[in-house]
Amino acid sequence: GDLITDIIMLVEYIVQGEIGYDKATMASLFANLFLQSFFTGFQNRGLPVNRQIREQLYTWTMVKPGVDAWRVASDTEHEEGRTLNPMFELYAMKVMELVAEAIPGVIIQLSAILRSKSVTKSAIFSFGFCIFTAAFTSAILSWDFDISKDRRKVAPSFYGYIHSDAKSKARTFLSLYLLAAFNLFIRAFACVLFAMKNGMGNTGIALS
Repeated sequence: GDLITDIIMLVEYIVQGEIGYDKATMASLFANLFLQSFFTGFQNRGLPVNRQIREQLYTWTMVKPGVDAWRVASDTEHEEGRTLNPMFELYAMKVMELVAEAIPGVIIQLSAILRSKSVTKSAIFSFGFCIFTAAFTSAILSWDFDISKDRRKVAPSFYGYIHSDAKSKARTFLSLYLLAAFNLFIRAFACVLFAMKNGMGNTGIALS
């Protein structure tokens, strides 16, 4: 879904002549793919070459998230030759997607919106969609880590804030989701303001 909106915005930037935003969006997409490809090579370096090639194809055809989710959902065991188990592989890929594509994409699109003289509905929709998909990914990662029985045994004082009843679960997930969305929006907004005011040198302050 997030990829589709990125492609829509790529086309819109080209039509509007905003080549800078087009290049920045492409850079974030390929940064994510190269990062995931490098990790895939590291993760599967103990497998036969044909299996390694297949895993790379999953990454470059952008179906890797679905493959990883299926492996976790089907309770696939840790295969010999893989560095990490399927759950940690899924987590790692999600984090890389957030850092290399989702968060930069939010900043790029917000910058385009604030600097544009005429903002399209598709730009607003794509920006909102990016915010909420990134927030959902962040909330799910926090959720999965907290409900892990192993982590609750190892660090009971840190994990265990998600209670067992349905209402508490709903409130906790909604809180995680909204806090992630609000935090991402505020930090992205600060980054863009810094860039507009003083150039890109101070944008790292807003992300810290």
